[in-house]
Amino acid sequence: MLYLVMTILKNSINLIFTGKKVTGIVVGVKNSDSLSSPIVQFKTTFGKQIKVNSRTYSKSTGVTIGENVKLFYDLKNPNNAQLLMWREFYIIVFLLGFIIFIIIMWICGFLVAPDSGFDDPLHILSSSIGYYHSSPWRLPVFFILFCTISFTGIGSYITFKSAIDLSNNGIKVPGLVIGTQWTKQRVQNGSIYAAAEFPTISFMDLSGKKYTIRSSTSTTLSRLKKGDRLEVIYPLNHPNLGVVNTWDEIYLVPFVLALFFIAFSSLLILLLTGIIQLPITQSNYHTINKI
Repeated sequence: MLYLVMTILKNSINLIFTGKKVTGIVVGVKNSDSLSSPIVQFKTTFGKQIKVNSRTYSKSTGVTIGENVKLFYDLKNPNNAQLLMWREFYIIVFLLGFIIFIIIMWICGFLVAPDSGFDDPLHILSSSIGYYHSSPWRLPVFFILFCTISFTGIGSYITFKSAIDLSNNGIKVPGLVIGTQWTKQRVQNGSIYAAAEFPTISFMDLSGKKYTIRSSTSTTLSRLKKGDRLEVIYPLNHPNLGVVNTWDEIYLVPFVLALFFIAFSSLLILLLTGIIQLPITQSNYHTINKI
């Protein structure tokens, strides 16, 4: 993966060190299916106008037509240019993040079970861990907390933002409970281990088109029955994403994620301040040093 990262960055790094830096202007957008890439026009040192487009495609270009963009280009081949935009390096950031994640997972596995064959062939991990007397639990616990806090924090932000936007800008229409729908889960042997009944709601959007959705709350909790009238809310231009306009349908998921975020963050603070102490297993040190 490191080789892949360096291969992808080879041309970009070469342009940054040997190319000519200029300022271009966004003049258009190149589309591919539902994705788009900004087209940037710039002038070379010889006065020639060149148009290049971003190397990556996404749902949003991140820039508007007429906006200035810094770039490097090859003096011998001006069409070979590297835009200095964050979107150009998404894949690199993802790959580097994934590499770091795998390495930390590797170290955590070795710390917890040093005699399980997790060490690398050159014993770099065991040598480093033994030299710094790393705790068998400290890194794994902090790594897990970092992942959970990041996940719940980002999840809380995104879901709360979507929920607030839906509440403030969503289209509200009347709905009608037209029946119920049973959901079943099966294990490999085919036996049913969970089943629940959920109300199905019918509504029409502003254009008069009819939609049917299923409540995310079971009939036991929602107390809804056939014939009940209620209010449905959906994002503008997306009636298929409509939900029942109640607190639990809109805010329950972000609320639960926020609770987990607060709980894990509090645990991290308690660990950092020393109020909660992690156990130290000396036998792991001996095993690591032995390896």
